[in-house]
Amino acid sequence: MNKVLITGGSGLLGTRITEILLEKGIEVAHLSTRKSYKRKGVGVFYWDPSMQVMDAKAFNGVTSIIHLAGAGVADKRWTKTRKKEILDSRVESSLLLMNFLNQKDHQVTQFIGASAIGYYGKQDGILSEDKVAGDDFLASVCKLWEESYIINDKVIKKLIFRIGIVLAKDGGALPEITKTLPFFVGILGNGKQIYSWIHIDDLAEMFIFAIENKHISGVYNAVAPKPVTQAKLAKEIAGVRNTIAITAPKIGLKLALGEMSDVLFLSQNCSANKILERGFAFKFEDMEDAIRDLMQ
Repeated sequence: MNKVLITGGSGLLGTRITEILLEKGIEVAHLSTRKSYKRKGVGVFYWDPSMQVMDAKAFNGVTSIIHLAGAGVADKRWTKTRKKEILDSRVESSLLLMNFLNQKDHQVTQFIGASAIGYYGKQDGILSEDKVAGDDFLASVCKLWEESYIINDKVIKKLIFRIGIVLAKDGGALPEITKTLPFFVGILGNGKQIYSWIHIDDLAEMFIFAIENKHISGVYNAVAPKPVTQAKLAKEIAGVRNTIAITAPKIGLKLALGEMSDVLFLSQNCSANKILERGFAFKFEDMEDAIRDLMQ
């Protein structure tokens, strides 16, 4: 019988994964940095990765860990302090989990860690999982994040999902893209940058797929099979909402957001072939279907 421990369980993805697991009758526990946090039907345990403190009772009966915890990349302007927080929140939390798995008795047989397609940085061509890491800030964060997943126990299967641009009603990229509605939707710069996106339901189901197929291991791009240009995404949203798509100059976004604006102009054509070859079936392969589902 599976029991799943989730870090970052109160976030957008963690919440959806939790809902699906509970619907399937799978026991779920969360590790939370908030002592006041509660979730119906879920065991909640406290941890503080910055102090390397964690309630060991969280692991009782756990067979799978889903590690999603980390400070939001786009939540605040990238100051030197914020960039350190983005990195530390990922690496420190990972090391705390790794220390437990490598030193304590437990029943864990599977570890699923989050990463992001930011790993690839600015690279041309189709990006499959065997590509090297990029050399910008986000790429270095993702590389160190993945390198922190050091598990000595050979019984534990390790899987890493490099998550693309998440489309969801209540979080991810979509609310940011639609802030200017009902007046217009912005085409960012020339709009030619390729966005490797994924519907929140497909992303959550990908984690469930991994839980139900524990023989799977390695690194997988968590993206839909059909990437689109940012302009096409903007125009589809505009069409659904009967408004217009207009150009937002790159220089203006750079002034407003600083270095963080680089994320908006990253062009990454990431392949979903590897997860498809393992038998995962997407509900939303086409961006048009995903936008209509989320916005109508």
